[in-house]
Amino acid sequence: MGLEDHELARPDAVSPTLRCPICTDVFVEPVSCSSCQQVFCRSCIERAVLTCEPACPTCRAPMTKDLQPNLVVSSLLNELQVRCVHPGCYWTGRWDERPLHSSHCLAQKLLLMQEWKAKMEDVRSMLIEREKEKRAMHQRIKELKDHTNQLEEEARVKQLQVNVKQSLLDFKQQEVEDLRRQLGQVIKQQHASHFHLHSLFPLLFLLLFVIHLFFFYDTLPRVSRVLGIRECLFAT
Repeated sequence: MGLEDHELARPDAVSPTLRCPICTDVFVEPVSCSSCQQVFCRSCIERAVLTCEPACPTCRAPMTKDLQPNLVVSSLLNELQVRCVHPGCYWTGRWDERPLHSSHCLAQKLLLMQEWKAKMEDVRSMLIEREKEKRAMHQRIKELKDHTNQLEEEARVKQLQVNVKQSLLDFKQQEVEDLRRQLGQVIKQQHASHFHLHSLFPLLFLLLFVIHLFFFYDTLPRVSRVLGIRECLFAT
């Protein structure tokens, strides 16, 4: 690419011989064909040689990458009146003086300061966003910690309830075992008392028999006497 017209102080005053036949702009780093002496921009002819066949676009003579600069055209270009490329600067001067002006151009420095300020604003905005994200993350971490502590507290309460219920269950089981043991002892005592009563049955039977005999032998004479009196009465 060459020097565009908006960079020239007077584009209409530039000779067509100072324009590249490939890009039609004013030469930048002019080089010439060794066969036909046609001048090109270095970047234009190198791109053409790389993308197309390595030949001169004008005479079709073979060309290589080792192109020699055209010093005559370069000296003519140095005399061209050009503008400063930075917005807001109205400097004009020779082409070969523009690099020195660019190093001291206030418009360029102002533009660099504006770009630097814009970048700083971007960095500041990014830092603010990161700070917000950091605060939100810390808040989220705090909420998670609080929720974790709440869950742990609920788990401890439930574990205490389980322990209490287990203690009550163990106590009830112990009571059941005690009642079962007492019931077994009562049953054994009842069996023992029944056995004792059964062992007394023969004695009771014998006692009743003795009482019966005693009653029988005690009443028998009286009955005999009564019967004798009745026989006498009947006899008379």
